[in-house]
Amino acid sequence: MILIADSGSTKTDWRLIDDNKKIHQFATQGLNPYFQSKEEIVLILQTELVPQFKSDTSASLSVTNSKNEIFFYGAGCESGSKKEIIRAALFNVFPVSIIEVNSDMIGAARAMCGSNPGVAAILGTGSNTCYYDGNRSLENIASLGYILGDEGSGAHIGKTFIQAYLNKEMPEDLSKRFYERTKLSLGDILDAVYKKPMPNRFLASFSKFIYQNLKEQFVIDLVANCFEQFFDKHICKYDLTPNPSPTGEGKLKLSCVGSVAFYYSNILRAVAIKKGVTIDKIIETPIAGLTLYHLTPSPSPIGEGDKGDSVENLFKGASPTLFENAHKLRLVDTTKAEKILWEALRNKKVENCKFRRQHPIGRFIADFYCYEKKLVIEIDGGYHNEKEQNSYDELRTQIINEYNIAVIRFTNEDVLNNIQSVIEKISDALKSGFSPLQLERGRG
Repeated sequence: MILIADSGSTKTDWRLIDDNKKIHQFATQGLNPYFQSKEEIVLILQTELVPQFKSDTSASLSVTNSKNEIFFYGAGCESGSKKEIIRAALFNVFPVSIIEVNSDMIGAARAMCGSNPGVAAILGTGSNTCYYDGNRSLENIASLGYILGDEGSGAHIGKTFIQAYLNKEMPEDLSKRFYERTKLSLGDILDAVYKKPMPNRFLASFSKFIYQNLKEQFVIDLVANCFEQFFDKHICKYDLTPNPSPTGEGKLKLSCVGSVAFYYSNILRAVAIKKGVTIDKIIETPIAGLTLYHLTPSPSPIGEGDKGDSVENLFKGASPTLFENAHKLRLVDTTKAEKILWEALRNKKVENCKFRRQHPIGRFIADFYCYEKKLVIEIDGGYHNEKEQNSYDELRTQIINEYNIAVIRFTNEDVLNNIQSVIEKISDALKSGFSPLQLERGRG
């Protein structure tokens, strides 16, 4: 089973691809780790998503399969700590699942641009943008959230509209229609913005009324002004020329996804023309494109020095995103223990065997991997002692074992305090014949 999620702050679209390749559709409220805790997300999954699975027999049967894979793309999932909130919540509800969490921006770019370079934008409750090279996001201008930014989003348009309403800066008949529709007082609005949860959703909720009154020139100008800010603060700051694609077709194109982009597309295209930007696609949701992406695996790139090995054997079908993440880990996130062990392993120092660092295998990134001996070495931090993480580690080991690759684990303390003993255990593993199940733990 493959479960795919595209989550904004308001709504999450889910697609489940069962073992027979049948696609099932579900929806829940939005999941955003900036506004919700792990416990709150678990409750939403248990009360909104799981009951939908249970009502669909074939989906329910697939969910119990131990080889499940979950790909979550969501707002607020840019940093490692926020991704971990989502991953931990999903693992709590689906404890036998392989889980990959990415930002909604990566999801939007994959869904719209495919393998072509361009600029991708999300215009929904919030807004976000990135430059995409056809494989990964290379540049992102921070959206700053609904208080400091999110220009062009539903929350930004709603906030601008409410400011004009409260400051009596809109036509009187429009103001009366708004009050008759909402019955909101000044106190109600201030409470919702400053005291109640999810104020961004509250502000974005006015987008429906705004859209229904687009015949008003005041409303057209207000929305256009919000989009102009979006282009000025974000899109026009990217280097749109020259187009790095082989066709050499002038400027890079902009593709937009989200309800605001979709329903206000005429105004958005008009502002783009004014700013000298070419819009390629405008779609309401990326979930269909993401489903196709995961139904059609992309070929894995060949790393430097690996041209003599079978790509499939070497990487086990690892996705382009996994290669991007592995590259980042090699550059930024190496721990002290990993640095010490890498110095001991590199350049064939142990049993003349070549190890690769932060190596993609299937859906995982191994800390160290010897392709010749089919051996993965993992260095575990303190959080790996937690029950939930132990279960995830065991599942990860099980899946890697299915590739006929053995896994041996050490703690940070093992490496930092007794590196010689660690090297001896690795040497013994490399010299002896072993089955994958024999080497799960190298501690002792």
